[in-house]
Amino acid sequence: MKKKSVIEIGVSQYEIFQNHFSDASSKGNKDAIHQLRVSLKKFYALKKFVLNGMSPIGQAQLINYLEPIHLIYKSGGKIRDIQVITDIATNFSTRKAPPVFINKLQEHYKYRFEKFKALSQTIELPTLAQFEDEYKSLITRYYTTSEKLFDGFLNDNMKNAREFIISSEPGELWHDARTLIKQNYLLMLLAQSFEPGRVDITEIQNLRNIEQMLGQWHDLVVLKKFALRFDIAGPIENSDYFNSVINETRMLEKSVLKIFEN
Repeated sequence: MKKKSVIEIGVSQYEIFQNHFSDASSKGNKDAIHQLRVSLKKFYALKKFVLNGMSPIGQAQLINYLEPIHLIYKSGGKIRDIQVITDIATNFSTRKAPPVFINKLQEHYKYRFEKFKALSQTIELPTLAQFEDEYKSLITRYYTTSEKLFDGFLNDNMKNAREFIISSEPGELWHDARTLIKQNYLLMLLAQSFEPGRVDITEIQNLRNIEQMLGQWHDLVVLKKFALRFDIAGPIENSDYFNSVINETRMLEKSVLKIFEN
């Protein structure tokens, strides 16, 4: 992408992030947290691409400058995980999770939100004008674009994601693959908005379908981890509910493999 597009996207996404962060830290409702997370994932998809086109000194300066946002990204992500897992625990399949498990999730949500709220009250973020000045300066000085950079970044991500999926058992590398595919999907959406015709709309939809499937798998894996983490491992591990989660997870794993092996 051109420098102008990279600058415009970064500034616009920062503004969107600011608005959602204000809502999320004051209200803490489900939609505010969700929108905050979406805005940050788009922002970070752009960041990953931009770093790929910067010199080492530029990379170090940008990473350092964005560190406060990274702290919010991590803390907000933990809250969003619990929200999603709670939704699945109460709505997944025809079986409902044991009430003790849902209660534990709700307690953990309150704990995580208090952490997030405390962070929001102490962290110092640049104003939109300050961010625009510094970000524009860093991109102007250190970002070098080329025709091959964008396509090469997307291709490398997909190549690595495919390798992670087909060469390993479902696990941490599959989570990494999901991250790479989601980065591609979000980056292509951003590129299409600022440089119409830059990407193939059909490819965007294909990535979305794969990303959603891996997202469902990811959520069930995280649900399982939470279930085993709380002091109810024995009862829930032997329950029909827990077995239904495992079976659905395995079905999704087979579907994902089928896509990448073709």
